[in-house]
Amino acid sequence: MQRSHQIRVSRQALLVFVGTATIVLTVAGGAFAQSSDVEEMIVTATKRRQSIADIPVAIRAVSGEDLAKRGVSELVDISKVDPSVTVDSYGAASQKFVIRGVTPLNGATTGIYLDEAPLQGGFNDDVFGDGSPSLRLLDLERVEVLKGPQGTLFGAGSMSGTLRVVTKKPQFDGFGGYFDVSGAHVEGGHPFYTGNAAVNVPVLKDKLAIRMVIWGESGGGYIDDTIRASGLKLYNANDQHVFGYRISALIKPTENLSITAAVNHQQVDVGGSQAWKLAEGPYHNTTPSQEPYHDLYTLYSLNADYDAGFGDFVVAAAYGDKHTVQPYDSTPTGAAFGFPTTTLYIPDMRVNDTTVEARFSSKLSGPLQFVVGGYYEHFYQNFKSTAVTEDPATGLPFCTTTVACETNGYWFAAPPFSFASAVEFATNDRETVNQYAVYGQADYKILPRVTGTVGIRYYYADIKEDSLNLQDIYPDYVFGVKTTPYYVANVKGYEHKPSYNMALLWKPTDTISLYGRAASGFRIGGLNLSQQISAQQGVIIPAAFDPDNLWNYEVGAKTSFFGGKVTFNGTLFLIDWEGQQITATAANAFGYTLNAGKTVTKGFEISGTVQPMPGLTLAGAATYTDAHLDEDLPPDAFAAGTPGFKGDTLPLSAKWAFGLQSDYEFSISEELKAYFLASLTYHDKSASAFNTLDTFYTELPSYFLLDVTAGTIYHGWNASVFVRNLTNEKAVLGVNADLDGTRVFSARPRTIGMRMMKDF
Repeated sequence: MQRSHQIRVSRQALLVFVGTATIVLTVAGGAFAQSSDVEEMIVTATKRRQSIADIPVAIRAVSGEDLAKRGVSELVDISKVDPSVTVDSYGAASQKFVIRGVTPLNGATTGIYLDEAPLQGGFNDDVFGDGSPSLRLLDLERVEVLKGPQGTLFGAGSMSGTLRVVTKKPQFDGFGGYFDVSGAHVEGGHPFYTGNAAVNVPVLKDKLAIRMVIWGESGGGYIDDTIRASGLKLYNANDQHVFGYRISALIKPTENLSITAAVNHQQVDVGGSQAWKLAEGPYHNTTPSQEPYHDLYTLYSLNADYDAGFGDFVVAAAYGDKHTVQPYDSTPTGAAFGFPTTTLYIPDMRVNDTTVEARFSSKLSGPLQFVVGGYYEHFYQNFKSTAVTEDPATGLPFCTTTVACETNGYWFAAPPFSFASAVEFATNDRETVNQYAVYGQADYKILPRVTGTVGIRYYYADIKEDSLNLQDIYPDYVFGVKTTPYYVANVKGYEHKPSYNMALLWKPTDTISLYGRAASGFRIGGLNLSQQISAQQGVIIPAAFDPDNLWNYEVGAKTSFFGGKVTFNGTLFLIDWEGQQITATAANAFGYTLNAGKTVTKGFEISGTVQPMPGLTLAGAATYTDAHLDEDLPPDAFAAGTPGFKGDTLPLSAKWAFGLQSDYEFSISEELKAYFLASLTYHDKSASAFNTLDTFYTELPSYFLLDVTAGTIYHGWNASVFVRNLTNEKAVLGVNADLDGTRVFSARPRTIGMRMMKDF
C-alpha cells in the first residue's frame, strides 16, 4: 500500500512538472534563440578568482538571486538546487550533509564557510545532526558547492566537500536595499510567516560603507504532541521562531587595502517536538515529555585584503559561539535503568571556535600561479548531559540543570518522587583542540591548454579532553546520595597528518574542460563521552576513536555549447575510506563512536542546462552513489549490537537523487513582467543502519518534493504566489532510532503562500 502511494505521488509530481514545462514551452514557442552569451560565473573556490571551467574540481555555483527567487533560505534546501548534496534534516537548525556517500555518522564531513569564516559546531552522539551552524541563506552573492575532499585548502572538516556561502558586500556606489515578506497556510498546521530586509549605506565616499540584513520566521508548526500520562494535547507544537541579523562594514584606507568586519547572529526556538513517532503515523507524537529546542549562534569576523599587484595578501580571523539545548524524552531508557518515573534527557552543548588564517594568492603573468598560507584554530566544546525527572501531568521537568535543581531544592526533593534525587544522572564533558596547519597549492601551465595542480596541507593538533561526573546513576542515585563530582577521564594527546591534492586539466577548446583529480581528506579523532555512564552499568565501550581518512579519485568534464545556451557537466568518482568513524549503540542505550575498517564509494554526477529561448531555462542534475563496506565491521561493533558486513550500504546513503528545474520570465508589457518557476527533487530510499540485524534499523522511504511559483515584476515590486511540497509528500528527511523509539523528521506539509519583494 505504501509503495503504491509513493508511485502515485511520484507520477503526480512528474506530471505536474512536465505540465508546467509544457505550458512554458507552449507560451514561449520557437527554437533556440540567438541571445547573448550567458555571463560566466567567477568563483573563489581555490582562494583565487577563477572561472568554473578553469578549476579541476567538480563544483556547482548558484547565484544569490536564483536562491532568493526560488525561496531557498535554509541550508537544508541546498539539495533543491544541487541534488548531489543530500541534507538530512533534524529540525529548524540541525542537519547532516552527505556528499558522495561520505556519511557523517559522527561529526561533520562537509566544511561550511561563510565568506572566509568556517562555521564550526560541536558534535556528540546525543545531539541530532552534525553540529554545523544553520545560518539562513539571505542577501548572498552566491553559494559554491565543492565536491570531493578539499582538505588542502579548507582543512580537516572538508573530507567530502565544502559549501562556501558568499555574502553581498557593502557598496560605495549608493544607498539601496530590499525587503521580502511572505505569509503561508500550512496544511493541517499553523500559518508560517517570514520576512527579511537589507540596506546598504555609503558612509564615507570610497572609504566606508555598511550593509545590514535582518530576518525572522514565525509559526509553521504541524506536529501534534500528546503528553501520554495526562492526555494533554499540544497542537502544532513545533512552531519555530527565528530571529537573525548580519552587519558588515567595508573600509578602504587605501586603494589597495580592503578591510571587512562583520557580525552574524541567529536565535532559533521551537516550542515542542520536531519529530514524530514512526509507529504513530505522520505528524503525531506521543511522549511523556515536552521537547522544546533552543539554538543560538553568533559569528564575528574580520578580513583584510591587500592587493600588491603581483598577488593578494589576506588575513582572515573569526570567532564563533554556538549554544544548543535539545531536550528529548528518555523514559524508555530510564525504565531500562529502573527509573520509576518519566525522564527528560537534556543535552546542552556550548562551542567556542577561534580561527586565524594568513595567505598569499599570486597574480603572476607567467605559467605559474600559487596559494600558500597558514592556519590556526582554537576549538572548545563544553557538553553537559543531564537526565531529570518531571511532572507526568505536564511533561515538564521540575528543573533542567544541576545548578537549578540544587538551588531550588529539587536535587533531594521529597515525594512525589519515588527516588530521593530529581537529578537521575549528570556529566560535564569538555574538549579543547589547538590546531596548526600550513598549506600550499600551485597551478602550472604545462602546455597552453594543459594545467597541472599540486597541493599539500600538513596539520598538527593538540587535543585535551576531560569528563566530570556530577551525579552517578549507581549507587548514588538509587540511594538518594548527591555525588561528589570527580573526573573519570582526563586525556591529552596530539595528531598530525598531511593531505594532498593532485589534478590535471585539459581544455581542448575554450568551452570544453576535461580533468582528472586525486585528493585526500581527513578528520581528527576524539573521546567517547558516554564511557563513564556505561561503566556504571558494567558496559565497557572504547575510551576513544582514531582519526579517519580517505582518498578520492575522479575524472570529469565541463562543457558549454551554443554560446552558453547549453551546458553539460559530468563526473565519475571512486572513494577509498579507511578507519571510518561510525556510531554504535552498546546495550541498546549507550551511543559511542568506533572506527570501521574500510568502505568504498563509487558513482557519478551529471548536470546540465538548456536555454531554448530568451527568458527560458531548463536545468537538471542527477547523482548515483554506491557506498558500501569493503570489509566486515570490527568485532567490537558486533558485540555492541551494531553489525555490518562487507557489501552493506552505508547508513543514510541514497543510491539515486535528481532534480529538475524550469524557469521562465517574459514581458507582458514594457513595464510588466511575469515568471513561472518549478522545482522537482527526488531522493532515493536510505536506512539508519547497515542492515536489518541492527535492532534500530529504520528505512527512510524515497520521496519527491515539488515546488511551484508564479509571479509578476512591476517597477521593482515582485509579487508571487507559491506552493511548497505541492503533492503533500510525507517526506522523511531524518531519523533518530534508539531505545526511546524511532523518531522521524519530515518536510513541512503542503504550504501555500503569497510573497512580496521590493528593491529600493
